[in-house]
Amino acid sequence: MSTQAPEQHDVARTLKKRERGRHWRDRAFHLIDFAFTLLYVLLGLRLLMGLVAANHEAGFARFVALITQPFYGPFVDILPSPATGWGTLELPVVFCIGVYLLLHLAVRRLLEVLLGARRPGW
Repeated sequence: MSTQAPEQHDVARTLKKRERGRHWRDRAFHLIDFAFTLLYVLLGLRLLMGLVAANHEAGFARFVALITQPFYGPFVDILPSPATGWGTLELPVVFCIGVYLLLHLAVRRLLEVLLGARRPGW
C-alpha cells in the first residue's frame, strides 16, 4: 500500500504539468484570436464609416484611420472604391480583411504545429 502512494503522486504531478501546458497553449490561441478580432473590428469600422460617409475629420474617424493605416496601407489602391448612394464602398478594406483572415488561419495552424495541439472551433 505504501508503494501506491508515490505512483499516484507521480500521476497527479504529471497531470498537473499537462494541465499547465494546456493552459499556456490556450492562452496563446486566445491572444492570437483577440489580436485578430480587434483588427477585424477596427477595419470593419473603417469600412462602415466609408459606407455611411462619416466625417473623416471627426476625432473617432481619425483615430480609426490612424490605428488601421499600418495594416490597411499596403491595400489602398489594389481595388477601386465605388461610390454608393450614401458613401463609398472601400473594396480595398474588404480585400484587406480577407487577407488578414487567411493570415489568422495560417498563424493558428502554425501554432497547432509548433505546440502540438489542435484547437476546436476552426
